Amino acid sequence: MARTQAEQTLRKIDKQLQASPNFLRQYYQDRKLEQLAPRTLSAYLGDILEFLQWMQDNGAFAGKPRYFDIRDFTKLRKPQVLRYFDSLRDRTGKMKAAKYALINFADWLMLDAEIDDVKLNRNLFKLVKLPKDAVSIQQRGQELKDKLFLGDESQVFLDFIELEYEHTLESHQARGKFSINKDRDLALIALLLASGIRLHEIESADIANLDLDNNTLKIWRKGHKQAAKMDTVYIAPFAKPYLIKYLRTRQETYHTDKLTKDNVEALFLSKYSGKIERLSAIAIDRIVRKYSRAYGKAVSPHKLRHTMASRLYEETKDIMLVKQQLGHESLQATMVYTHVGVNALRAGLAKL
Repeated sequence: MARTQAEQTLRKIDKQLQASPNFLRQYYQDRKLEQLAPRTLSAYLGDILEFLQWMQDNGAFAGKPRYFDIRDFTKLRKPQVLRYFDSLRDRTGKMKAAKYALINFADWLMLDAEIDDVKLNRNLFKLVKLPKDAVSIQQRGQELKDKLFLGDESQVFLDFIELEYEHTLESHQARGKFSINKDRDLALIALLLASGIRLHEIESADIANLDLDNNTLKIWRKGHKQAAKMDTVYIAPFAKPYLIKYLRTRQETYHTDKLTKDNVEALFLSKYSGKIERLSAIAIDRIVRKYSRAYGKAVSPHKLRHTMASRLYEETKDIMLVKQQLGHESLQATMVYTHVGVNALRAGLAKL
């Protein structure tokens, strides 16, 4: 029987822990208690282990990573850390992921770890500057703009899926599969465009937490420095007809009367080889990429989040409102959206 995504992640974590020194296992247990998602923890473990291996290969640590002494970690100096990130200079995405993982680990070592005679005075990883840090927020916003469905294009994209996508399919089998999941896929993409929630947030969304009378959805926000928490997000009204249509066909299409408790609670379901379960993050990512590629603008689910945020700022000019809707901890992360829609800026300059 094929393993679920969650089972695969836990199996991967087991292998990572087998190769980890004791202090990294303690880190995992502590962060697990804070309800960090298993996929996030697995990604962090992988990045930390890769860093430890690089340090061993370059003579900073002795022996295999599994037998490293935490005291070696506390002796790290800024030049060593910068050399490691310089080795990743051609892998910007990897640099960013490694920086966040190692910051999280060093913060744990400074603030939460209870290891005798071990003291870390500062978090050196916070000193690392990523290549993208040198790019202005305005430039990042303009680069992002061409990858979004701004203005009326969000509705045009939904209309394409509903009315035209089927005609791009050549086989009868593909058209049949599309017909089965059409209402679900439209509701899924409409919700992403109308709420801006993250991939893992829509994956874990439960049907009981959807309130169409008030256009809200309760979701679990991802914890970074804090444990995951429940939050209520608002849904733009244009998504409501798609959600209503999907909910009307959900039971019949996915036979919800035969599902286990976890699966029957899932807002979005998948049906494959007779097996019905919660739609996984990987499947959601593939769905978004499939339709957007056919439309001619291949994007990830995160670009739909960017789309909603940019449209919301364009309409309201209220950056704090956008921050609240996105669930951002830092206003800096939200500022990029002030430079995606530049119509008001251009109009103002034209009056000078």
